[in-house]
Amino acid sequence: MTTRRVPVALMLALAVLVGGCGKADDRERPPTRATAEAPRYVAVGREIGIDRVTYCGSKKKDHLLESTGSGAAFVDLDGDGHDDVFVLNGWALTDERDDGDARAIALKAPYAFYRNRGDGTFEERAEAAGLTGQGAWGCAVAAGDIDDDGDLDLYVACFGRNQLFRNLGQGVFEEIAESAGVADDGWGGGAAFFDADGDGDLDLYLSNYVVADVDDVLRAKRSLLYRGQAQVMVGPFGLEGGEDRFYRNRGDGTFEEVSDKVGLKDLGLGFGLGVLAADFDLDGDLDLYVANDSNPNYLYRNDGSGRFEDVAVVSGAAFSNDGAAQAGMGVETADFDGDGVLDIFVTHFAQDSSTLYRGEPGLFFSDVSSRSGVGWATFIPLSWGTLALDFDQDGDQDLLIANGHIYPQVVDLDGGQTYRQQNQLLRNDGGQFTDASAAAGADFLLAGSYRALAWGDLDGDLDPDLVLTRIDESPVVLRYDGGRTDRWLVVAAAPSPYPSWIGARIEVTVKGATQTRVILSGGSFASQSCLRAVFGLGDATEADRVVIRFPGGRSREYEKVPGGRVLRVPRPE
Repeated sequence: MTTRRVPVALMLALAVLVGGCGKADDRERPPTRATAEAPRYVAVGREIGIDRVTYCGSKKKDHLLESTGSGAAFVDLDGDGHDDVFVLNGWALTDERDDGDARAIALKAPYAFYRNRGDGTFEERAEAAGLTGQGAWGCAVAAGDIDDDGDLDLYVACFGRNQLFRNLGQGVFEEIAESAGVADDGWGGGAAFFDADGDGDLDLYLSNYVVADVDDVLRAKRSLLYRGQAQVMVGPFGLEGGEDRFYRNRGDGTFEEVSDKVGLKDLGLGFGLGVLAADFDLDGDLDLYVANDSNPNYLYRNDGSGRFEDVAVVSGAAFSNDGAAQAGMGVETADFDGDGVLDIFVTHFAQDSSTLYRGEPGLFFSDVSSRSGVGWATFIPLSWGTLALDFDQDGDQDLLIANGHIYPQVVDLDGGQTYRQQNQLLRNDGGQFTDASAAAGADFLLAGSYRALAWGDLDGDLDPDLVLTRIDESPVVLRYDGGRTDRWLVVAAAPSPYPSWIGARIEVTVKGATQTRVILSGGSFASQSCLRAVFGLGDATEADRVVIRFPGGRSREYEKVPGGRVLRVPRPE
């Protein structure tokens, strides 16, 4: 392992320290808010131009496909330094049936590509960008530079043939899944790019959820009795699990499916959803975690050569503390308790707590949901997308969770369940969590049946804004207001997210306490956040030390890094 230390004077010359994602000029950093205002989230979607409805089947929801919603990406897709918003879409189905007892397809809704104008407003340009989806039912999205040309490409896991959009530059795309070898035709639940074998290019893991075709969806009927009171959609139990796929990048932007060759054969056929890749055992290579709905989760350990072994059961990350397989939906990883080891958070179904797995040395995990406070806070809602973000700038990672039920019929049941639910903010205090959702503001608590959750920067002011998708409604866009600009530190790749940036582990030390984040392709649920890391600095305005550990063992180190800026990190040498 090599470490490159850069003193602050040289760092200021080499690593671009600017506000947001703008030009490389220190004079353009955001103005500091000298007086700390209580932070909150404010809904701004309609006023900035992000307002297209995302469709997910019929109103009554007869098939499981109508429950999972649409994914979203909050990343800079045209290379202008401003985060854009890309939202997938599904189909609208009728509740009425024809003589053959099948519902009809009322609309195949297009994807939306909202280009950031640079002033905090957006214009919809999916057709001009080649990102309408051509009638596909899009489920999940992941981003990465598959051909190392400096532009972010997009993989969309669909119900049906998947899509790979190669970025031709300036936010114009061509769909190449078939020629690239990744046009899987299952029902994609999630995806992530990462360099599995250390050869310098991004490989691709695809989780597949359930085996189904269009006819199954159109003819489906609600035949499951939920809590003895209402007929609801069947699944995932009673349906066949889809087979996950692993595609190795040949080095020219095309891929070969090699799951069986590298130990990633999906032998359990779990109902795969959330996916992320990170170096959980600190051996320099990227391991893989997959959340499975109602089945044991997978944790694949990388042996350093790009071969994997599923160690989830032995590690303690497959089941809950009581030995149960849970309804794994969304996934996130961060060091929540500051001990230097990555933890894993997985969201679950209603009336079953989401799970916080505390990482321990040697690639072991323990379920600390109950004693950390996470269990009590998350028991009632049905949870999907999730992010670790320092909402209150106190120097540790809080948890944000998108909630929403899958059965519209729950509103008619006893027990207090609702279809449209409120999102949650769990405030972290040294690894102990309390529900602080009200502190995030009334707009954060706007009820909906939420799914995807991604963060980025709407307006170049460094703080973490949010995009959330909802079933059969337009996305909710939440702008972060308040806080102090000089107490944020953002770490980003320069000049753009190069392949080895995916999976990089970033450690920021302030007054002896170290925060750790990982740059993720995919993650959350069906979502892609911007490929940066944002850190709150507590009551400081400077980080004592920033270390970036790249996959493969190389690293960069910076000292005395001022807050209120973006630290841009060049490729490792």
